[in-house]
Amino acid sequence: MISPKTSSDLFNKIRSKFGNITIGDSEGNATADPTKAVFFDFEFTEDQDKFGRISVSLADGQSMKVFYNRDMVEKIDEDDKNEWYGFIRELKDFAVEHQLKFDIRDITKSSLSKQDYKNLADTGETVNTTQCQKNYKELQN
Repeated sequence: MISPKTSSDLFNKIRSKFGNITIGDSEGNATADPTKAVFFDFEFTEDQDKFGRISVSLADGQSMKVFYNRDMVEKIDEDDKNEWYGFIRELKDFAVEHQLKFDIRDITKSSLSKQDYKNLADTGETVNTTQCQKNYKELQN
């Protein structure tokens, strides 16, 4: 089970960089209370450019899972890629600080639906691990 403080801290971290965050509870329903949030969905932007939606899940209580559209990173120019990977590094550091595993996955959808959140809440599973984990690991080396 994720602590309310962890949920609130993650909400504040994301909100400090990005606006228009949608948060959801452990049932996959939208909530206005960051302390009850286990799903975070927002638009990755840099300056005035919008690149795509990011979804972060704390639903399984043991890990932070980050989902993004696989085409999103291709849209980001080289300068903004540093911001993207820097943000991913910040999320990983946050996960480590809060004793969570860190998992990043690119998906074919442009964003997750309410049904996707419910499925994640029910199973804690995901379906598509791909290139970003390799890219992230290469970035760490």
